[in-house]
Amino acid sequence: MHKETKMDLRQLEVFINLAESLNYSKTAENLHLSQPAVCRVIQRIELRHTFLP
Repeated sequence: MHKETKMDLRQLEVFINLAESLNYSKTAENLHLSQPAVCRVIQRIELRHTFLP
């Protein structure tokens, strides 16, 4: 599997878990990540999918 695809799947996993729990700490705990790591993933998603005029 392509490395970028794996990252995209991980980002999706973090995003879905955060959407379900609505809690960064709980998401980090559920996925065995640090809270700053969860924040970085979400920031990357935001940067990648933000459209500016």
